[in-house]
Amino acid sequence: MKARWTAGLLLVLGPGALVGCSSDLPTASEEDGGALLVWGYVLSGDNPARGGAGLIDPAGVRVATTPVETGHYLVGVKLPPGTRVCEGYRVRITVEVGRSSDVEERVLDPNSGDCEVTSTASAKHTMNFAFAPDSPQAPGGS
Repeated sequence: MKARWTAGLLLVLGPGALVGCSSDLPTASEEDGGALLVWGYVLSGDNPARGGAGLIDPAGVRVATTPVETGHYLVGVKLPPGTRVCEGYRVRITVEVGRSSDVEERVLDPNSGDCEVTSTASAKHTMNFAFAPDSPQAPGGS
């Protein structure tokens, strides 16, 4: 069952799903500058969710992904100083909800964090997501 779930998640996220494992993900020492970092909580009903988080650039290219584990995610990418991240960068969360998966995508904005990457400070954003749990269908329902 877990292998099917993982395969389904990779299918939804696509071939770039392993980008989050690359050296493009900022390390703790790089969090002080030159990166975009987005983190938050993901819930399904009142429970921590599992799934994946993707960071998408203004051109629609997935530039980083990471798993959502026990309702937490941190996704990031190195960017040149001066990059405006509130102009089209977005986060896509995919979670398994009951017997299906659900996706939500949000654009980074000034309410969620910093809008510009500088050489001395990373643009940091917090975005929490909540999904409705899968409701059981009544017998004979469609």
